[in-house]
Amino acid sequence: QLEQLYFGLEKWGELVDTYRKHVDDGVTEVHAKTELLKAMAQIFETKVEDVDRAIDAYREIMALDPNHFDAANRLSQLQERIEDWPGAVETMGRLV
Repeated sequence: QLEQLYFGLEKWGELVDTYRKHVDDGVTEVHAKTELLKAMAQIFETKVEDVDRAIDAYREIMALDPNHFDAANRLSQLQERIEDWPGAVETMGRLV
């Protein structure tokens, strides 16, 4: 699979682009979209070290599934990291 090849070669941009294409054009089920977006967010956060793009991906998950606990939890942690206190408080409010 193309995704496995990109991951193995550490071609993070190409991998994220492939996931994005699936989210935008191929996948219709919400759970599948949120899983792809979660994978994108994790790549942005841990491999590319682009917190802003990770935050955008987690926000996109929350738009699809406002009750997605893992996305809300991770999003609030990233918002705290960049000192977006109002955003972190709002996101944490969804967790309770």
